[in-house]
Order: sequence, then C-alpha cells, then structure tokens
Amino acid sequence: MRACLLLLLNSGLLMAAPVANPAKISFPRQIRPLLSENCFQCHGPDAASRMAGLRLDTREGAFAARKPGPA
Repeated sequence: MRACLLLLLNSGLLMAAPVANPAKISFPRQIRPLLSENCFQCHGPDAASRMAGLRLDTREGAFAARKPGPA
C-alpha cells in the first residue's frame, strides 16, 4: 500500500489542493492503468497474494470498511 501511495503522490494524482476540473480525470484511462501496473500484484483479484486485506481492483474493495479505514 505504501508503494501505491508513493506512486500516486509522485505522479501528481494525489494532491493536497482540490482538482480544478475533475471531469478531465478518467479513472479507466488514467488511474486504473497505474494501479494495474503497480498495485494489483499485491492488492488485486488474487486472494492468495493479496496483502493487508486491501483490494484495489474493485470499488467495493477500495472503499470497504477496514480497521484503519477505507483506502
């Protein structure tokens, strides 16, 4: 998870300031490929290799109730 957050921070996708025009960000086109390349190996559909009980390949998994809170 730390690597995923660092990737998003370094890519400028997670910012402290609100996005000026959120309509221009496309999750399937811009965000999902980043997660797929960098995060799904440990936080994807394979339950046997999933770490920290965090699943990021589905909306339900990303926003599921977890002890530290949703991703």
